[in-house]
Amino acid sequence: MPLHQSAALISIGDISRALGVSEQTVRTWCRLGVIPAVRPSGTRKWLVLEEDFNQWVADGGGQRLLAQMRSPRSTATDAELLEDAATAAEELIET
Repeated sequence: MPLHQSAALISIGDISRALGVSEQTVRTWCRLGVIPAVRPSGTRKWLVLEEDFNQWVADGGGQRLLAQMRSPRSTATDAELLEDAATAAEELIET
């Protein structure tokens, strides 16, 4: 995904608030390719084009992933939820 200077970017924080998940979960989904994002060489920051994210949402992106992650376990720790998210993302990618 080539980036242009005029391209609008959406922050990881904005994505996490929009989806109701932690920023670490969003970073995991970016790393796994679930959310359309790029990580420029030599950086630790994920870049998400607002247009690509909006299209991903419009196409139903992440709905199964979020449904699988949000289990009735009310006592789940953040680490367990993150592990669940990573597992669900890998299952989504495989299908």
